Amino acid sequence: MSEKPAIERCEDATAWDAFAARTSGAHVFLTSAWHAAWNTEPERHVLRDRAGEIVAGVSLLRGRWLGGDAVRRPPLTPYGHPIIDAARLSDPVRRHAAVGALLDHLGGFRSLDFPASFDVPALTLPYIQRGFECQLGISYVLRARDAAVWTGGIGEGHRRHAKKATREADASGWTVAPDGSGEELWPLLQLTAEEKGYTMSLDASRFARAASALTERGMAQVWMVRDAQRQPLAGTLLVQGATCAHYLAGGLRRDLRRGSSINYLLFKSMITATLERGLDFDFEGSSIPGVEQFFRGWGGEACTVMRQIRMRPALLHALASTARRRSRRRRGVSSGSAG
Repeated sequence: MSEKPAIERCEDATAWDAFAARTSGAHVFLTSAWHAAWNTEPERHVLRDRAGEIVAGVSLLRGRWLGGDAVRRPPLTPYGHPIIDAARLSDPVRRHAAVGALLDHLGGFRSLDFPASFDVPALTLPYIQRGFECQLGISYVLRARDAAVWTGGIGEGHRRHAKKATREADASGWTVAPDGSGEELWPLLQLTAEEKGYTMSLDASRFARAASALTERGMAQVWMVRDAQRQPLAGTLLVQGATCAHYLAGGLRRDLRRGSSINYLLFKSMITATLERGLDFDFEGSSIPGVEQFFRGWGGEACTVMRQIRMRPALLHALASTARRRSRRRRGVSSGSAG
């Protein structure tokens, strides 16, 4: 790749999906079906080899920020970043050149923000060379290969709560199943947002449409805990790809937040079913105290999450970086985390 790589737009969603599926960093959030569920139309910028095959690319939404172009992602999208076909780009030098070419192609954007999942090759050098700030965090992952033994790694506190939840369920007639809908889950998400002091970044109708589209395509499950009258008590949205399922959002009734172990019942049921279906379970990490502790207690493998950020001009980047650090300190999150 001695000459400057030529980047082009890819309008063929099928070709993009085929490329994304064969990359080592493939996940459901890179697919055209994910964007379709949210009714968003991504831009796909790709690099092809001499045979015309896509060997590197990035799928993104173009937004606006402070008068300039900015990379955006659909709601509830934790990961979005350039990817490469490692088999066709076996030489590390060519891999770095390909990622660098994509970043240079997007050089006119005022804001670039690329969070990468734990299974993406750590091609950090092209970002560092172009002035990106790299934030590191973790996501806990339970592996499908450990389906038969994973409960042995559950922390003692989680084990006690799960047993308590099972007794509560038996006494109260609770049931747990992936039989919910976006309409049922949304009020529980809102209650949790109010309790924790944050605002949902989308509305009920859009969430319900997306959840319905994803479940119809077999890309998601809405898990619910119901009482004996079939009323929702707690629920989660679990999004799944070919090899991994990702926990994205959850909520429960306010009166069950204190003193109930219902979340332990929900997560243990959801994790067990996911691993038994041959999928890894990604908690889609958080470094917020309490949330991180809850995720860690299930005994998953701690995996690195990287977030590459660059804003222009440089002064704007410095101010934004300072604001992010202050925000993390207010939430009790260490400065090295992505949460």
